[in-house]
Amino acid sequence: MIASRSLLVSIALACFGLIGVALYLQHALDMLPCPLCVIQRYLFIAIGIFCLIGAYGRKPALGAGLGLLAALGGLGTAGKHLWVLAHPGLSCGIDPVETMLNKIPTATYLPFFVRNALGSIDPIQVWALFGLGAVPSCFIWHAIHMRLGTRRALFLNLALQAVGVLLPVVSPNAVGFLGSALIVGGTFMGTTTISMLAARRVAHTMRMSILAVMTACFGIGQIVGPLVANAMYAPHHSFSGSLETAAAALAVAAMLCVRLGRSEQSHAD
Repeated sequence: MIASRSLLVSIALACFGLIGVALYLQHALDMLPCPLCVIQRYLFIAIGIFCLIGAYGRKPALGAGLGLLAALGGLGTAGKHLWVLAHPGLSCGIDPVETMLNKIPTATYLPFFVRNALGSIDPIQVWALFGLGAVPSCFIWHAIHMRLGTRRALFLNLALQAVGVLLPVVSPNAVGFLGSALIVGGTFMGTTTISMLAARRVAHTMRMSILAVMTACFGIGQIVGPLVANAMYAPHHSFSGSLETAAAALAVAAMLCVRLGRSEQSHAD
């Protein structure tokens, strides 16, 4: 089992390392990818994720098998790429994920929405502030988790994140957007940090792999979330409803941390 885990983790690290090299070539050396290159990146990421699920889940063979399927898809895409290169008159085609995202109004209108609200401030500065908040967040929330415990740390994280999500609705100006970027950027990875540490502690008490289930739920949320936001945006061309719904969901999750904590304490007494 240890040898299999080490192999799967090594494959995952190699895949993520190749993605890092590809991003360096793109942004540092201006070697822009074609659609087939981008599809191969998606498949490398998929291989890495599946290998990590196999390495830390209870069924390494399943993770390895899914990783193998993604690798076969990458092999087929690479073969198509070589065939296109051998026939210069042909096109690489269209990146299907890019096409899907471009069909979502949220992705189309959000930059204009932010730009109009911020006035002279470039939207890229908002994303930069978001990234600056995210970089140290895992270390900060890990320390908070160790000091306060899982429930109190997660309650604080989710409550603060709800405030950050709701801030652009309450204050739709430069201060609101920049504050939201900093708060959400500084909390969303902390949610994962706290939850994964807590899940690992109880994983041995469950028959299923809770880490794998959480990873799958996260992936489903990443797909369903934009679709729901798109549906809520369409009638009024406003993101307020989506932000209010997200903030409400975070607030409910935060209150569940408090209620479950009190319930367990009462049972212990």
